[in-house]
Amino acid sequence: RMIENSGIHEHLTTLNLLTVEFNLKNILELGTATGEDSTASLLTAAKKIGGKVTSIDIDPCIKAKQTIKKLELENYWNFIQSDDLTVEWDEPIDHLFIDAKHTYDHLTSELEKFEPFVKPGGWITFHDIVYCPPVLEAINNYIKNRKDLTFYKYFNCRGLGIIRKSKN
Repeated sequence: RMIENSGIHEHLTTLNLLTVEFNLKNILELGTATGEDSTASLLTAAKKIGGKVTSIDIDPCIKAKQTIKKLELENYWNFIQSDDLTVEWDEPIDHLFIDAKHTYDHLTSELEKFEPFVKPGGWITFHDIVYCPPVLEAINNYIKNRKDLTFYKYFNCRGLGIIRKSKN
C-alpha cells in the first residue's frame, strides 16, 4: 500500500517508522477516509509493537472498515464515528495523527483539545501542510511560543508535518 500513488503514499513509511521505532503504542488518528493509507499504515505498525489505533471520523467510513477487516487488523483498531471535537477524551496519546477537516479553526481546536494528552516524548503528525495552507498556518501559530514542541516539515506529497514533544 505504501507504493500505490495517493495523496499521502510518500509519507506512509514515515508514519510507520515513527510508530515502530519510538514504540508509540497509543495512537489516535483524526480523519480516516477509506482506511487504505494512513489508517492501514498506523495499524500495521501497531500490530508490530502490540499497540492500538483509535480513529475518529465524522463519516461512517464503510470502506475503511472493509479494508481493515480484509487486512485482518481489526483487533488493533477502535473506530469512533463522530466529530472529533465532541468526543470525550482523557487517554494518554503516544502518536497523534491529524488529517481531518483542513481549516485553521478546526485544526487549532483539535490541537488545543488533544495535544495536552500527547505524552512527553510523543509525536504529532499532520498531513496536507502544503496542500492546505491553513493547516501549516495553524500549526505555526500553535507552536510559536512552545519550547517543548519541535516542528519538522516535509514538503513532498502534499506535505507532512511532524512535531516531537520534548520529554522534559
